[in-house]
Amino acid sequence: GVGSPGDYAALKFPPTPRHDPKIILPVLSIEARYAYDEVNTMFTGGGNGPYYMVRAKDDADVSTLYLLAILNHPLSEAFVRTNTSPFRGGYYSHGKQFIESLPIPVPTEAQRIAIEAKVTELIASNDALTAARTQRAIRRKMREIHDLRVEIEQLVSAAFGLSDEELTTVDAVPIPS
Repeated sequence: GVGSPGDYAALKFPPTPRHDPKIILPVLSIEARYAYDEVNTMFTGGGNGPYYMVRAKDDADVSTLYLLAILNHPLSEAFVRTNTSPFRGGYYSHGKQFIESLPIPVPTEAQRIAIEAKVTELIASNDALTAARTQRAIRRKMREIHDLRVEIEQLVSAAFGLSDEELTTVDAVPIPS
């Protein structure tokens, strides 16, 4: 199961820019598209978009890196898909009203450390992919990124307490139309 409401930490939607790490997300997307930002990227957003920024609350038991893993998990996307507003072209809203109440399991310290380490490794691998110059290096990094995503999904599934049967149900949630 996904736990009880008391097991979740809340997301913070900062009303003004801050210079600490954050997650940037497009309001309209055809899939989960959450990006970690630690270089203080500036963008327009709020209201109807085109972007939002999210971070862990200052008093939360989880980090922004951990939240990035949770938001990219299929269960979070299934919640968004189930409650969102669809638009033309397969796009659907990832607006604040659809993600602010997503379940965020509070992990054990070991789970949090493992997830944060893998997410940090994934970010570094994505950066390395951008810098790769040969087809061989690109293929190697793409495999590495795929493997890291699988590992992170497994770690987050464990934090949610999801069974294989529940994951199959989550994966079957259709894209809204």
